[in-house]
Amino acid sequence: MLRVSTRRLTIIRCGAALTLIAILLLTTLVPTSTATPVAPPPADTPWIDAAPHTALIKLRPGTQLSSPPTSAPVQSVTRSDPSLTRILDQLGATTLEPLFAPPARGLATATAATTDQQIYRLTWDSPLATEQAIQLLADHPAVLYAEPDYYARPTRVPNDANYGQQWALPKINAPAAWNVSTGASATVIAIIDSGIDLDHPDFANRLWVNPETNDADNGFLGDTNGWNFVTNSANLSDANGHGSEVSGVAAATGNNGLGIAGLCWQCQIMPVVAMQPDGLANYSDIARAIQYAASNGADVINLSLGGYAESATLREALREAAITTVIVASAGNEDSSRPFYPAAYPEVLAVAAVDSN
Repeated sequence: MLRVSTRRLTIIRCGAALTLIAILLLTTLVPTSTATPVAPPPADTPWIDAAPHTALIKLRPGTQLSSPPTSAPVQSVTRSDPSLTRILDQLGATTLEPLFAPPARGLATATAATTDQQIYRLTWDSPLATEQAIQLLADHPAVLYAEPDYYARPTRVPNDANYGQQWALPKINAPAAWNVSTGASATVIAIIDSGIDLDHPDFANRLWVNPETNDADNGFLGDTNGWNFVTNSANLSDANGHGSEVSGVAAATGNNGLGIAGLCWQCQIMPVVAMQPDGLANYSDIARAIQYAASNGADVINLSLGGYAESATLREALREAAITTVIVASAGNEDSSRPFYPAAYPEVLAVAAVDSN
């Protein structure tokens, strides 16, 4: 079983020759999990919910909004469009934050379109309903789109107790792949999730190390091994457990006498936190995490989470990242025929579940 304790977490060690297959396993191969995310409603009522008093807006080219690089009170933001100012004042806007950071210096970036600082996360304290506020913003000629900041939730991961029960591995011919290669340390897998168990020995010396020579090059101070978009800090510890399970399936160390056999034994893990401890993940944080991973050199991005709401912001981040990065996401576990995002987007490899037969 995949466990969350630092001494007993059993995880699948992963091999980079089949990095893509390794990531395909990151999602739902069996129907149980030790993590405790927020449970979605029944399959016949797929959930769509969003952060209250929050909107994601994209402005038309030529609309100038200047603000500090971090979230700041709206009152300190200089706005060139007075009518938009009036709308923000009417809403009682509190923060207006550029969603995407500048790309990492010295690395090929796939996020040119999303780093023009024209996508913002807006919060307000007006009692006006979120749908009404978003419609008010969307109707403004300077706004290309306005949408809620939807929630995603984690999907389930394998939790077999030992290799003898890991029926999925021989089913994908993993032993034959290990005879060819157990992976390359140059391969970087970004796990966008709830964090990682930093003390577990199967993750020792396996974390991606930021190659930047100046710690401020990519706009994130102290991001030695990744970044936490929930707390806006370098704290990568896992308060939920889901991210550690997923990281183990992807890239726990193999052939070291710990845990069970897995796939990618050498690849680096880039933990990027977008999931809150309760299992919810704002689409805005997922989009920012995708942009961070792609612009900092991730070869593969894994998203073992999702929701039933479409999002222009999330799609834009995915479209740009997919130029240089393989993106894999879970198709969900709710037995619903409705599209599940981000897995439903054409830039993403969607992975559904099978059983041992």
